[in-house]
Amino acid sequence: MPALSPTMEEGNISKWNYKIGDKISEGDALCDIETDKATLSFEMKKKAIWPKSWSLKEPKTSKLELLSAVVVESEKDVAAFKDYKASGASSGSESSASSQKSAEPKEESKPKSSSSGSDSAAPSNLPTHDKVTMPALSPTMKSGRIQKWHKQEGDEITAGDVLADVETDKATIDFVHQEDGYLAKILVPEGDQDIDVGQLVAIVVDSKSDIDAFKNVTASQLSGGSAPAKKEEPKKEEPKKAEETKSQPQKTETEASLNLKKSQASSASTAALDGNPYQDEPITNMRKVIAERLLESKTTVPHYYLETEINMDTVIKVREEWNKMATSKISFNDIFIKAAAHASIDIPEVNSQWLGDKIRKFKHCDVSVAVDTGKGLVTPIIKQANLKGLSAISSSMKELAEKAKNNKLKPEEYQGGTIAVSNLGMLGIHNFAAVINPPQACILAIGGTSKQVIKDGDNLRSTSVMAVTLSCDHRVVDGAVGARWL
Repeated sequence: MPALSPTMEEGNISKWNYKIGDKISEGDALCDIETDKATLSFEMKKKAIWPKSWSLKEPKTSKLELLSAVVVESEKDVAAFKDYKASGASSGSESSASSQKSAEPKEESKPKSSSSGSDSAAPSNLPTHDKVTMPALSPTMKSGRIQKWHKQEGDEITAGDVLADVETDKATIDFVHQEDGYLAKILVPEGDQDIDVGQLVAIVVDSKSDIDAFKNVTASQLSGGSAPAKKEEPKKEEPKKAEETKSQPQKTETEASLNLKKSQASSASTAALDGNPYQDEPITNMRKVIAERLLESKTTVPHYYLETEINMDTVIKVREEWNKMATSKISFNDIFIKAAAHASIDIPEVNSQWLGDKIRKFKHCDVSVAVDTGKGLVTPIIKQANLKGLSAISSSMKELAEKAKNNKLKPEEYQGGTIAVSNLGMLGIHNFAAVINPPQACILAIGGTSKQVIKDGDNLRSTSVMAVTLSCDHRVVDGAVGARWL
């Protein structure tokens, strides 16, 4: 699996363009790979024959460098790979796949496992099944929450059906199943927090008659039964752990008491600290990612800040006249988005991203706009804002803000962006400095408009002035460059 974009960590093989045994020429598109940004062709670099593939059942999510096919130079070598298997790989062993086919081996020499037995091993006679895991629905997603199951145990599933609603760090997204079958077992109930990407959440079988076989199967049994032997070895070192516990009774007692206190604190909805009642609320996925991203930005990005004041008299008059004539009303924020986009085209250093070993400058300006959802901050994107008129920007912004507040944004509506705008002026804030959203290089913080008295020739007059602050990444934007943009 190749890395086809700088942020790509895994991909879906959406389509194989060749079958096993086909001849491949240099430059041929071997398959189509869905990355975190787009679907791209994967081209062969030399002539060859394709004898074997482990990813013919698409789409299959694969980590980078995961072996997905074998190519030989001579057609006579194809047959040698008929029964070849990837070293260490077995069907269902790729934990990154959102749907994995697995058949538990039948061991006739061993008695059938009882459903009331240990969770450490799966029953040995389970029928062929798909292991459905928590998918990565956005580049920054590390865990998710099953908000709602649309299918129940025993229901039939058709390819393309929405299996569940998954709450990611940005939005609630449909989890679509790609194969026909029957939902045999739900392993993660609705509402469970912090389900890691790749964690087993459900089992799907091909035949309705196979559903009952999974009635009493647990997630730990299935995970344990499908894991390679090497991964099971650390779990078998119980005697060593027991000795360590005996040799350090004081430490063990302390840990136990801490765990007990932690459990008691989390189970109680309210408690008292020095007579002051409080309530602990669990951290949502959105809040967790916001915390991680902001901490990363403030500790790794060399911020500096440029402040200025803008005379708003003409802007206020233009908006008033526009809204009298046009059926579509525009806001001050729509004007700021348009202005930021044009300034970014004029000063391309600001319309850039820091990618570690290079700086990427963009032809068009995609403006990320901060929106308060009530649960956290989301930045939907007005794409190619430099090419849009004020009416189009206003219409797009209203639609995106409504989606953001209802947690219905699609990944492509909030991923990316070349510069960000955050406006707290409508909340009465005069001036503030915003945190940069990496890999973007700048974010514009817009404060409120206030009346000031200025000297106009020999006279004094009142004018409307707005305070703005541009936060810049000094690795990309030097002070003079940021000043010219502002």
